[in-house]
Amino acid sequence: MKKLFLPLILLQSAALCFALTPKDEMIFKAMQDEMRRSMSELKMDNMPRPYFITYFAEDFKGFTINAQNGSLTNVSEISYVDTKVSLRVGSYKEDNSFFNSYIYASSDQQYPSLSYDGLRAGLWDQTNKAYKDALAILAKKQAYKKNKNISDNSPDFSPAKPAVYLEDITPPEIDDNYWQNLARELSAQGNIKELDKFGANINIRFFPSYFISSEGSKYAEGYYYIRVYISAEAKTKAGFELKESKELLYADFKDVPSKEELIKQARAFALQTAELTKAEKAEPYIGPVLLEGSAAASLFYNKFIQQISSPKPVLSEQSNPYQGELTLKKGLKILPADFDVIDDPLASVFNGKKLLAGYKIDNEGVLPQKINLITNGKLTALPATRSLFEGQKESNGHAKAGRDLFWEAGVRNIFVKPHNPIASHEFKNKFLEYCRQESLDYCYIIKSSPFAEYFSAYKIDAKTGRETPVYGAVAENISTRTLRDIKYASDDTEVYNVSTASIVTPSLILSEIEIKPTQKPPARKPLIPKP
Repeated sequence: MKKLFLPLILLQSAALCFALTPKDEMIFKAMQDEMRRSMSELKMDNMPRPYFITYFAEDFKGFTINAQNGSLTNVSEISYVDTKVSLRVGSYKEDNSFFNSYIYASSDQQYPSLSYDGLRAGLWDQTNKAYKDALAILAKKQAYKKNKNISDNSPDFSPAKPAVYLEDITPPEIDDNYWQNLARELSAQGNIKELDKFGANINIRFFPSYFISSEGSKYAEGYYYIRVYISAEAKTKAGFELKESKELLYADFKDVPSKEELIKQARAFALQTAELTKAEKAEPYIGPVLLEGSAAASLFYNKFIQQISSPKPVLSEQSNPYQGELTLKKGLKILPADFDVIDDPLASVFNGKKLLAGYKIDNEGVLPQKINLITNGKLTALPATRSLFEGQKESNGHAKAGRDLFWEAGVRNIFVKPHNPIASHEFKNKFLEYCRQESLDYCYIIKSSPFAEYFSAYKIDAKTGRETPVYGAVAENISTRTLRDIKYASDDTEVYNVSTASIVTPSLILSEIEIKPTQKPPARKPLIPKP
């Protein structure tokens, strides 16, 4: 199997260049030529010109392979170019950003093929629409603020030095036969009587990206991922439908385990799901819970990463101003005092494993900075873009979350750092000891996302440590408050690539979570058993 890897270049200055391919040069030329025309000629009578524009293009390529119970069911390939225009009118003090109105402002467009003329024509059309939308939104925003008597001294945008970063973004080659055979063999591991369906889905995605701004910032940057998704369907003895899944996400081909190891994992997952068909339904429970690695990552993704975005309020005609919940708690205790959390966009590897979400320049053309989000349990810093908020003097290069015509602040590469981790081989014993201190006969271990509609878990006997699988568990009231309920952390820190984020975290013990059984009724049992 031939493998080509995307080389990384360490960012040493604000202007680091890699030799561009003819295709790269064509894309940049189309973007730059149309940008030059837009900045010099785009104007409506008695209306302001755009004062800042960015063009973003993504030359997406994707491969999908589906297999079920040992047979291929779908093999497909897709490619297109996706572009986005971000355009500001008004001034640095006040422009069309951070306001939701009844005007639907969208600047995304897809192209079935790529050419200089086609790309320019598409960007022209997008820019024309974005400019008209921006003018209308600015007028509505000014009227809304006047009507509501809103005054805000924080500028909507701020100056920044242009930055350039270019890397080789040639996609690696794919051995179709290898991945198709792998999907087939993974799906065959579920040919067990207890399972109704067992499937394997392999997605390989490439995201070569191009960016320019009207101020001169520019980047060519790319990433790719390999997603192996295994799913199983079965029924318990009471007829309750089980839908279990296991997702493995890798940011580099060299991180993907061998075929033998993946098959071993698929077989173990199939046997685990088969075991659940004999399991008992979850019981009501309030008490300590052990979140194994991927479950801990899910907690930080849902209740930290997603809640620390958008520190600048987004005004809206339809609802109250929106801000991420945690952005209102700077200086307050978010985690226990013996925890730190760092966001480092420039980090690319942890313990030899590639991080999915790092980047070298953000989508406003600013070099990203490492920031200490949590220090000794307190929220000490926030992600910031060039749209400043109270207490923020400049961007720290975290414009990566898109909202229509502009970009919001967000974090993507977080490192959870406990001060006093417990050795992994002692962690389960520590959990049992804690359960006994709480006078409980058993506690729960969660090994997958507790944010699913319902999930499988394990009851662990507080005296013997024996684990018993249960199905149909529902976690109640998990919120940002839950982060303060972290009691202990293991030293089994690992990388978990989740969606558009990389989370480096250990397994955790929470002092309390409420679990209840699902109220979903069982399915009708088959008239005759599976052969």
